[in-house]
Amino acid sequence: MRQIRFSIVMPMYNVEKYVGKAIQTILNQTYPAYELIVVDDCATDASATIVEEAFEAYRNQEIPGNATVSCKLVRQPENQGVSEARNRGLMDATGDYILFLDPDDFVEKNLLEVLAEKIRIYTEANKKSTELRPDILVYALSEEYYDSHEQVEPGYTKIHRLDKTNVDVSKSNLYIASDNVMNCDSPEKIQEIVKDLERETMYGYPWNKAYNLKFLKESCVHFKKITHVEDILFNIQIFMEAKHVVVLPNVLYHYRNSGQARLTSKYLPEYFDLQKRRFQAFIDQQRSWNSLDDRALEIEANAYFRSFISMMQREIDHLETENESIKAVGGTVKSDAAIRKAVLEKARKEMDTDLFRILHKHVGGGKVARILYKPLASGKLELTYRRTRLIHYVRHHFSGLFMKLKQNR
Repeated sequence: MRQIRFSIVMPMYNVEKYVGKAIQTILNQTYPAYELIVVDDCATDASATIVEEAFEAYRNQEIPGNATVSCKLVRQPENQGVSEARNRGLMDATGDYILFLDPDDFVEKNLLEVLAEKIRIYTEANKKSTELRPDILVYALSEEYYDSHEQVEPGYTKIHRLDKTNVDVSKSNLYIASDNVMNCDSPEKIQEIVKDLERETMYGYPWNKAYNLKFLKESCVHFKKITHVEDILFNIQIFMEAKHVVVLPNVLYHYRNSGQARLTSKYLPEYFDLQKRRFQAFIDQQRSWNSLDDRALEIEANAYFRSFISMMQREIDHLETENESIKAVGGTVKSDAAIRKAVLEKARKEMDTDLFRILHKHVGGGKVARILYKPLASGKLELTYRRTRLIHYVRHHFSGLFMKLKQNR
């Protein structure tokens, strides 16, 4: 079997603080057969210079004779967003498998080596054809919280992985090997593992997955130019086409969570509408598979009500920020009662939607669901608002505690 070659696509826009480390962890890979394509989405800081210098330093060092590594910086003609940057990299990619990595995160040095070994094992196990490789490989990740000084918060690291302890035990014998590698080579196995990935918040990310490039191009799936949910919509589409998925327990990716610096913490008026689009897409996928059972509905109900609470908290935050701007110019600020009324009106409108009617009876799980999601699902808006206010206060005055609570939700 010939050597597997990887294409790594990294979109980049104004990440000069982080991109150097991200690039270095790729160039330090123990597996020597890959191409790195960095797509500069018209960055206005020193990101491109840092990348060019890293590439030059790599080319000048002594490289093993068996290495087939290439590095390329591609510049977009104008700023088009992360989806178009990834699509550009996909168009240029020539490897056997493609990875879409983010420039503010970093990877383990054996990422490609582990992937190549698993691809080899599962390809050789299939005696029919050497071309019948896995369509998608999923690997575990470490979510790490950083403080304002860019230091990892002690005790604020969460590992996201699937193993025998957190999958549907009734189905686990279908696909879990003794080393906790999950080999899903039938529609039924893929449908079940997708639910577990969604519950563990591992389904939507593109950067904890390696995609068979031939399969991806033949599927004609691209990243949609849409804010916030382009990743999950991409994966829902591509998993619909997949016939062989392998899930690894190896923690190979480090996801940097800088709290409020992340896009997920910025105010987006359409935030909840975008989230509902992804929930509906997941439900539609499960329906098309005839696998929309109680487990799938509970997983998505908890995700939906988590975003519902987040929407209320974001509205409070936005209205209070507006008040600060109004106060600065001597205007009349909104009272606490007015803020409460505005947030509750938006919440009441949501209770009349189809998604609410579908999911409100399916909330389940632990303490967070009992304290936050179930009162909201049962229409107790005043109680929910008071508890959301408390979350808002903790977030702004005890950020470390907020991150810990969020981590253990």
